[in-house]
Amino acid sequence: MYIRLVLPHFVRKYGGEAGFFHEAYELKRDKERVPKWLRKELKQQSRWFGDNPDAPERIVLEFKRRRTVHGLCWFLPEAQEHIARARYVAWLMTEAGKPVREIRTYSPGQIFWRDENQIVAKSQSDMPRAF
Repeated sequence: MYIRLVLPHFVRKYGGEAGFFHEAYELKRDKERVPKWLRKELKQQSRWFGDNPDAPERIVLEFKRRRTVHGLCWFLPEAQEHIARARYVAWLMTEAGKPVREIRTYSPGQIFWRDENQIVAKSQSDMPRAF
């Protein structure tokens, strides 16, 4: 089962709810609204994620005669440490007022990139939603 953590806004060009990494990056820099302890934890987790999973080589598929396909990133079930840390980041973000939920699926769509911890897949219309 593939796992994805999302925010409560749908991104039309991706065909799914927004992932949490970009928002976590913004929160760790927000000195006005986010307490210091929380920013520190987000920075530590961000550093770990920067050091450990490989960034997907391909998130977008571009074609000459068809529309561009934007992929969604999903954790593989074997990536237990990555998932545990992502859940912790999700909890931190919720503490900062940004709710994050987890979605799961056995069928994430057409996979066009994979490594040992994650995949990037084209979204599909019957994909589960959290919000």
